[in-house]
Amino acid sequence: MVVIWDILKKTALFGWEEIIHLVLANIITLAALLAGPTLVITGINRGSALLMLAGSVVMFAIPPALFGLFWLTYQISLGNAVKFSTFVDGVKQPLKPMFIWGGINLLVVVMLVSNVIFYQAMEAAWAAFVAQFFYGVLIVWLILQLLTLAMYPHLETPGFRLALKNTLRLFAINPFAVIGMAVIVIGEVALGGYAPVILGLLSVSLAALVASITVEELVKISRGEG
Repeated sequence: MVVIWDILKKTALFGWEEIIHLVLANIITLAALLAGPTLVITGINRGSALLMLAGSVVMFAIPPALFGLFWLTYQISLGNAVKFSTFVDGVKQPLKPMFIWGGINLLVVVMLVSNVIFYQAMEAAWAAFVAQFFYGVLIVWLILQLLTLAMYPHLETPGFRLALKNTLRLFAINPFAVIGMAVIVIGEVALGGYAPVILGLLSVSLAALVASITVEELVKISRGEG
């Protein structure tokens, strides 16, 4: 509980101190997250290959935007003062780790969402339970990826396997802190659903900040500093 309280306290404190940069990063990242998929879905519905192609190209902006955001929130979690150039520095990191992460997540998310849609369309009662199972796995995967993205800045040699491995180690150290982080993020995103202004201005950045602070606190504990 102490760790969860520290996460909440630092999120509130650091979030308020750097709210302008978090809002700017949120707008950019949210635009990157929504633009590509929206174009692809619109292209599918309209039968437009041009829109689908445009959307596919725009989706390449998602990994750099997320890595820029998590570099920003990593610096904030350390208590460092940040500027907009901090976000840009994160975007300019080596592209290979970004797109490996992006490619893996694209495959996993498409597979899980496809299973949810497929089983929801079935009328059998058991299919609803299967759809809920895949929906639950999707949520767990997305929460895990928040922590994995927050882990990348801590690595001397960034890599998906190493980031995921270290993230699972942190979960083993203090699963309650990770569960607490997940509850905070889900609650914050749910609130954004009722208040679109919050979603548009802060939801993604705050989720990244909570994840970054959680990882920083658990890394300290793993080093015997907590």
